[in-house]
Amino acid sequence: MKILTLLLALFLFSGISAQRTGLYNGTENLTQDDLKAVLHQIVRNHVPHSYDMAKEILKESDADPTTPGNVIMVYTGRSQDGDSYGTAGNDLQREHVWAKSHGDFGEDPPTGSDAHNLKPADASVNASRSNLDFDWGGTPHSEATDCSYDSDSWEPRDEVKGDVARIIFYMATRYEGTSGELDLEPADYVNTYPYSIHGKLSTLLEWNNLDPVDEFEMNRNNMIEKWQKNRNPFIDNPHFANLIWNDGTLPVITFSNFNISPAFPIYTDNPTISVNISSSAGAISSAILYWGTTLGNINNAVNMSGTGTFTANILAQAQNTRVFYKIVASDGTNSQTSIMYSYLVPEYFSGSVTSIRAIQGETTSSPYADQNVSTTGVVTGVFPTGYFIQDGYGPWSGLYIYDSYNTPMLGDSIVVSGLITEYFGMTEMKNISASYLCGENMNLPPLTVIQAGEAAEQYESVLVGVVGANCTDADAGYGMWTINDASGSVFVHNNTSYSYTPTIGQQYTVTGPLNYTFGEFKIELRTSADVQLGLGIEESANNGLIVYPNPANDLLFLDSNEIIFIKVEIFDINGKKLSLDFNKETKSINIESLKPGLYNIKLESDKSIYYSKFVKQ
Repeated sequence: MKILTLLLALFLFSGISAQRTGLYNGTENLTQDDLKAVLHQIVRNHVPHSYDMAKEILKESDADPTTPGNVIMVYTGRSQDGDSYGTAGNDLQREHVWAKSHGDFGEDPPTGSDAHNLKPADASVNASRSNLDFDWGGTPHSEATDCSYDSDSWEPRDEVKGDVARIIFYMATRYEGTSGELDLEPADYVNTYPYSIHGKLSTLLEWNNLDPVDEFEMNRNNMIEKWQKNRNPFIDNPHFANLIWNDGTLPVITFSNFNISPAFPIYTDNPTISVNISSSAGAISSAILYWGTTLGNINNAVNMSGTGTFTANILAQAQNTRVFYKIVASDGTNSQTSIMYSYLVPEYFSGSVTSIRAIQGETTSSPYADQNVSTTGVVTGVFPTGYFIQDGYGPWSGLYIYDSYNTPMLGDSIVVSGLITEYFGMTEMKNISASYLCGENMNLPPLTVIQAGEAAEQYESVLVGVVGANCTDADAGYGMWTINDASGSVFVHNNTSYSYTPTIGQQYTVTGPLNYTFGEFKIELRTSADVQLGLGIEESANNGLIVYPNPANDLLFLDSNEIIFIKVEIFDINGKKLSLDFNKETKSINIESLKPGLYNIKLESDKSIYYSKFVKQ
């Protein structure tokens, strides 16, 4: 039993976050559909939660900063108990800003429960707004007196006009018809019900410019990202909306290739911020880095040095401090402010960490049962009562953490301490005494492809995939359905994160963590990407890496706006490296010689190591 001793900088879970450095790298110099397509790739793969869970999210995202437990209602501006949901006139409700009847997407994830589109609202006011489009004018509402409405439109109060517009822009960018989802689009007219469009675009663009982003809206974006793992890019940069829908002019001064070094600064580091800055009107004459530790006070100024690529350092900060920063550049005539980024200085931690493989013991019962340990891994699935973590790839690499208090996000790298138990045969950790975050937005472990009949102890809590299995039972009870291939069958579990209605006889490829409860193995669904028809696997868009087409027959292409490819390797489902050449000029691999099935890709780039997957037809 190997025990790994670590002396690492680890992040404690923090209540506030902001977009990671370089999130919007690759959006510079883009407009209209090109920009919208890149933003869609950035925001599309969010972690969906149930409509009921949205109540908890809104308690954080729309919290009244002066009254703990209260939320601010969107149309009245009234502060009210965040738990006071109901149907009476003054009760709290979850308002779909993009009305759910505009496309008839209901309340199911991902669209119907997307917290970026939900706002706390007074029940009677919510009923009055109904599914009206947004536009100027009308009669003042009797209760939300700063709002006006008529038979075909609703005008929100001035303080949230921009907020509403940026929510509509988000929905039109997040939902583009991929993965079987709706394609939502703004329209420049009203009376758009029941179609999957929303108006009025020209008015919304006007509101976006009239009502700038404030600290409340920025904090809302941060809180929702903590839960959903995606952001509203129109809050981070409202000018995106003008560039896409308003024939906006590209800025004279452009920022690109934001970077921070080291990637995860600790309390002894003076991290270096670097960015490429250029101007179409001439040379950059000055670049100033502004930073601070609160959203409302980013006033520390540092002159950046360089030509083309500019750098500056931020002073070392205390443990568990969030640092926000932005850059203001000038060419002597024009001035431009960058998007704001942030990082969190971790709380330093040292101690003994037991590997997941050692905890599993490569046997049916953990040798650490009834002992308190610390372990580490990347979060592969998040559910209301706990989450799965994984360290490495293949058998014995996963562990379930029973923990409804801490809420990590998919792709977080964490260290967690607690009691190891055997819960009716399921090795898990409970009674969590500490939880630390040591990385965000990490690549998930490569998918371990198994046959349905191979679902067994060694794959417990491991991220697995079953390729091309037939549905033999569409309702096996307790939210489960069954898939079967030549090797046997395994259950698929619909849950509060994602639910799918299968068709008997249809062939599916299913992915997700393998759970074990009530004496049965089942694949836990997380998002719509976990269920694909036939041998299909959704095109990968992992941290800027795109693999297409998927499935593929002859040539497989890799693309990215953010990374430089150094080495590409292909592995079969057993982990065997295959002798295939990557053509750097065309960014393609000839896969004609491969047998049909699922394969893994390992890409080494100038920034990181990426993993993806594809199907050879």
